[in-house]
Amino acid sequence: MTSYRDLTLQVSELEPALYLFGGVAEDILLEGSLDRPHGDLDVLVRRRELPERVQQVQSIGFTSLAVYYEPLPGRPLVLGGSSSGFTLEFGIVDEDASGFYFVAGASEGGLQRVELSGDLFSSPPVMLDGTAVHIASPLALYQIRDAFMQLGTFGAPRERDITIQARLREHLRQQGNLDALSPSMFPLTHGA
Repeated sequence: MTSYRDLTLQVSELEPALYLFGGVAEDILLEGSLDRPHGDLDVLVRRRELPERVQQVQSIGFTSLAVYYEPLPGRPLVLGGSSSGFTLEFGIVDEDASGFYFVAGASEGGLQRVELSGDLFSSPPVMLDGTAVHIASPLALYQIRDAFMQLGTFGAPRERDITIQARLREHLRQQGNLDALSPSMFPLTHGA
């Protein structure tokens, strides 16, 4: 593997399909290409599937994943690792009767439950170099970035975050989907 494009194609060939989010997914969705340099590849996984998903990426060289962010003890939100100079990160979502969600810390303290769109894992794949690439739904892409921008979990929004959000909003508008763009967020008072 010599680029994040190569890593994206390699990850996209794993079965069952892994779903991308973050910068790589947004570039593929909005640009139809993957030409801009990237610092990592973000993969969205259900917590209950985590052991299987870890085995999948171990098969392509990501043999050691570490916890990058764990807002609740024993329940990491982000795991990551490197192989051959490339970084892969798992963003982990939970699921209950009300749908998909994750828990993240707010910059002013406290934890928030962030509820995501029910279509999270149901968008059709996008073709990249003849390979089907599965991407989280455009609405979920918007909601994930929006939540972290609102919460300030990883600092103040960058100019790129603001630009991508505007482009995703326009994409969603063109698709006729402008209802409830921002995710529902609730202070976590007990459990998750």
